[in-house]
This record gives sequence, structure tokens and C-alpha cells, in this order.
Amino acid sequence: MSINCIVTILLCLLFQGYVFASANKISDRTHNKLTVIHRLMAEDEHEEALSRLDTLAGHVSSRKYDNAYVQQTYGYLFTSMGRVDDAISAFEKSLAAGVLQLAASNSIMLNLVQLYVNKNELNKSVELFEKWLGRVEQPAASELALGGSVYASYGKHLLAVKYLQQAISISKNPVEPWYQLLVSVYFEMKNYKPAVSVLKKLLTINPQDKNYWLQLSAAYQLTGDQLMALTVYNLAYLKGIIKRENEIMQLAYLYMAENLPLKAAVLLNRSFAKNIVKKSADNLKLLYQAYLAANELELAIAVLNDTYKLYADIDIKIKIGQLYMELEEWASAKEEFYLVLDQDDHKQSAKVYFLAGITNYELKNYNEAIRLLEISKASKEYKRQSSEWVNYISNLKA
Repeated sequence: MSINCIVTILLCLLFQGYVFASANKISDRTHNKLTVIHRLMAEDEHEEALSRLDTLAGHVSSRKYDNAYVQQTYGYLFTSMGRVDDAISAFEKSLAAGVLQLAASNSIMLNLVQLYVNKNELNKSVELFEKWLGRVEQPAASELALGGSVYASYGKHLLAVKYLQQAISISKNPVEPWYQLLVSVYFEMKNYKPAVSVLKKLLTINPQDKNYWLQLSAAYQLTGDQLMALTVYNLAYLKGIIKRENEIMQLAYLYMAENLPLKAAVLLNRSFAKNIVKKSADNLKLLYQAYLAANELELAIAVLNDTYKLYADIDIKIKIGQLYMELEEWASAKEEFYLVLDQDDHKQSAKVYFLAGITNYELKNYNEAIRLLEISKASKEYKRQSSEWVNYISNLKA
């Protein structure tokens, strides 16, 4: 059964109670015809219901009690048909007659409150809700929740929180959307600590809802508790709730932020192997950074070599050469730098000549070191450093 149909049935049941209670004020003929029309509405026979209601309206226009309930029925019918303007007009006419019982008129007022929100007529919605609130002694939880949604739409966040909390506290079975709305309001207010509490409650209601896990992790981040943000996100991953590439990458970044680079590396390698995460340049870069942060230089070099095979970016070779220098593997570093120098017009050539010069010095190839450093000396950026090294090596040779 469709949501619209369920709403229609609920409204019809509510209306029938009012009609029967007022049977002494409307004619039996009108009462019976409205009963048939409501049955058609409950069966989603909207066009037939509207046709019969139009006919009935023509007969009762001069009888205020009958006409008020006909207009009320128009309001419910137009609401279920999505004809918001017509529903508002009908409900307003029904109220204006001033003959409905208190319960019926209160129900119409709440319907109008919702319809005004749908029309973005928020001033009217708030004013009518507050008027309704003054007419009832003990609002139901669902009615208080409606008030919360009205104030949330209007941007009155404190009042929204007040009524949503009241609705939840007095209800034996608070519904999930009330908690969802409360979380949204807290986020709008940038009040993240209570949002954490509500999201925990939502996860007890629906532990498989991925959005709740992501929101809870985000809420912890926004409170400054990065470790709990990671813990929640990681738990969602372990439960198989987080599966997409962008979600896996977010988890890897959280590991990095908490100085757990090897965990990030393990996660990335596992995800590459399962084809969950693509070996894009950015993703491989993060894996390289993870190994670098963990001081696993050989593994970082292996990642860079894989990246070069895929993307042939000559700058990668410079990074590889520099890592070999850190490992004091001078011959391997020299090989990488010479490969770069074989490329024409490389934008970092001065830097590479300098690094290649230092590498040859370490290999005791002094003449080659001086030759390369003399070339890098022509660069403004490396002039001083290269000159100092040339002088040092020249003195060493002497």
C-alpha cells in the first residue's frame, strides 16, 4: 500500500469519528454520501471520489454544517492528490464556517500547518501551530513532533529541539524520523555533542543505516574527537557497512590523521587487491605517503615505481632517486637521476643536476660530480650550494 493511501486512510478514520459525532447536525443523506466518498478515497479512487464530492457540494452549499464537512473532505482529498493550493483553500473554508467540533477543527489546523510548510509559507505555519497549541491541553507526541518540524523549517532551532525532545520523551515508541530531524537541527546549530547522543540512539534503532555511522563519525570530528571519529568509521568498515571507494579512502585519511600510516597502507593494499579502490595517481600517492610516514622507504620506492609504470611522470623518478639517497644507495639514486636528465628540457633539471652531482661525489666520481655541479651552478636557485660543493670537491681532489 502506498504512503499516500495510508495517509488517506488515517485521515478518513479520523474524519469519520467527527462525522458520526456530529450526525445530529448534518443530514443523513450527506453523512451517507460522505461515507461512500471516504471509502473511495481509501481505495485510491480519487477521481471518482472527487466527482461524487463535486455533486454533493452542489446540493449542500446552502447548509453550513453539511458544507463545512464537505469542504473538510475536499481538503483531505486534495491533500492525497497533491493539490496543495486546493487543499488549503478547502480547509480554510471549512474552518471559516465555524461549526466544526473542536477535535475536527484542531485536526484541520494541523493539516493546514503541514500544507503551509509545503508551500513554504512558514509564517502562516508557525502562527497557526501556536494558535492550535493554545487550544489543546495535552498535545500528542506526533503533534509535538510536527511542531518541531515547523520550527525547524522556520529556523527557530531552540523551539524545534524543545518540541522534538518533548515528543520523544512522552512517546512510548518514538519514531525514527523524529530523531533524524533532531540530529539535523543540532547540526544546523553546530551543536555536535548532543547530536552524538541522538545518533547513538539511532544506531540502536537501525544499526545497518550507513548514514548514521557516517554522521556519527563526522559529529565526533566536529567536536574535535578525532580518535572516536576514526573508531566509529573503522567499526562501520569492519561490519561491512562501509564499502565504497570514497568511503575506504576516507578511512585511510583518518588513519593518517591519527598517525597510523601502516594501518592506512594495509587498508589501501587490501582494497587495491579486491578492486574496491582504483590505483589512481591520487590513491597511490596516499599509499606512498603512508609508507613514507612509517619510514618504510623501500616500500615507498616500490609504490613510486608502480606509479611510474602506470603514469610515466618523470617527477616520480626524482622522488625515487631522493629516497635512494636517504637509504644511501648511491648507485640506484644515480641511475634514477640520469634517467631524468635524459629527458629534454626538464623543468627541474637544475635540481636534478645538483642531486646527481652529490650522488657522484658519494660514489667518489669526483670529476663527474664537479661537471654536474657546474651545470647546476648556472641556476640562480642552486648557484650558492653548487659553488660550495665544487670548491669542496676540488679541494678534496687536490
